[in-house]
Amino acid sequence: MTQQGLTFTNVDEDGDQNFKGTLMGHSATAVALMNPAGQLVKTIVLIYVDDVKARQEYRDMKEVLTTKYGAPGKCFEYFKSPYKEGDGYEEQAIKLSKAVFMCFWGDPSHAARNASISLEITTKLNLRVEYEGPDWQSDFERRKAKQTKAF
Repeated sequence: MTQQGLTFTNVDEDGDQNFKGTLMGHSATAVALMNPAGQLVKTIVLIYVDDVKARQEYRDMKEVLTTKYGAPGKCFEYFKSPYKEGDGYEEQAIKLSKAVFMCFWGDPSHAARNASISLEITTKLNLRVEYEGPDWQSDFERRKAKQTKAF
């Protein structure tokens, strides 16, 4: 990630690596989730964009990912009533979870043990890009068991 303009900040108690810096001309943070063997299993990148530019930045990032990985397998881009495209309240709709902008490349269920990438606009009008490697599901289960161990 340092090659992309992010600076390493620390390793947390789980061995995950944290980064911050600039991507696409915007402030960004990232975490590289590692399994106990030190292998990358998931990456989460948050890109902090101006609220009114969130949809355009999403479209730009979608184009970048499509150029690199091909057409997304699934996209969900819609507004829920009473909001609609062009009503002037698009950002409010996203903040209120009344709009969805999300695309997936690969198989997010990991049924075939393939990697996947997702892109979304968060309710805070930031971009979230995630990579999940083929070993993410087993590491997710390990992390969940660790968190609930006290119970």
